[in-house]
Amino acid sequence: MTKFKEMMESVAKLQEIKGSTAGLVSISRNLFREEASKINQDGDLSPGGKAKARTALQKQYGEAFIKNARQLREDYDKAVVKASVAAEFLLNEEPAKPSPTAVASFEREFFALKTELMLETRPDNAMRKLKAFAEAQNDAYLAKQVLNDFPSVVQSVLDTAGTDKAKYKLELQNTLTSIRDKSMTDEQKKAQEIHAGMANEFGRDIFLQNGIEYNAIQEAFGPEFARAANSPQYYLLEEEKLTNNHNGCPRGWLFYIYERVNA
Repeated sequence: MTKFKEMMESVAKLQEIKGSTAGLVSISRNLFREEASKINQDGDLSPGGKAKARTALQKQYGEAFIKNARQLREDYDKAVVKASVAAEFLLNEEPAKPSPTAVASFEREFFALKTELMLETRPDNAMRKLKAFAEAQNDAYLAKQVLNDFPSVVQSVLDTAGTDKAKYKLELQNTLTSIRDKSMTDEQKKAQEIHAGMANEFGRDIFLQNGIEYNAIQEAFGPEFARAANSPQYYLLEEEKLTNNHNGCPRGWLFYIYERVNA
């Protein structure tokens, strides 16, 4: 699998997870309600017995929801990391090199330009020549060569500008932006967009605070489970409290940490 495909699949996974939260909440809540309805209709239970049974059922379904939320949380954060790493890889990848003839012609013309800029005494002419050469580059690899050597050609232009350096710095900035864009492949441009978008995705709330899903969790299972929905890894399940050692740290939680670190 190419890094681009890996990146796009990871982004698709994030969208899939975001789209699955409503279904998870709805199914969890409806199953709980069905079971709670059976308890309410049980003639063998006293009002107190029904209340106790509903509380136990709420705890049971709330913890089942937390287990599912943990998987979503883990899958989401893993997809964020995969997308970011793949995007970073693509951004650091060199564009494909064109034919030897194209490279040789470019190097000859670029050398001639740099020589002319060093000898030029009129800033307008220097700027015009640089812009024309930059605009002529339509190959990402060749544009990257201009970008790599841009500081030297910039200095040649500024050396002719005298006290008007500020005026030409703006034009040079625009040319830099243009050549930087040309130096990136379409895949790299997409990678740059995704890499920037992933900056705040790791650990972000999957269930929006005070959103419909969040409120539904609170209504069905109570505020404790609603608060834990976005950070389910910190909620201790009853089964994880059964074996408590290592200075009070539940064994289940230790296993969870181990699995996350070694995943």
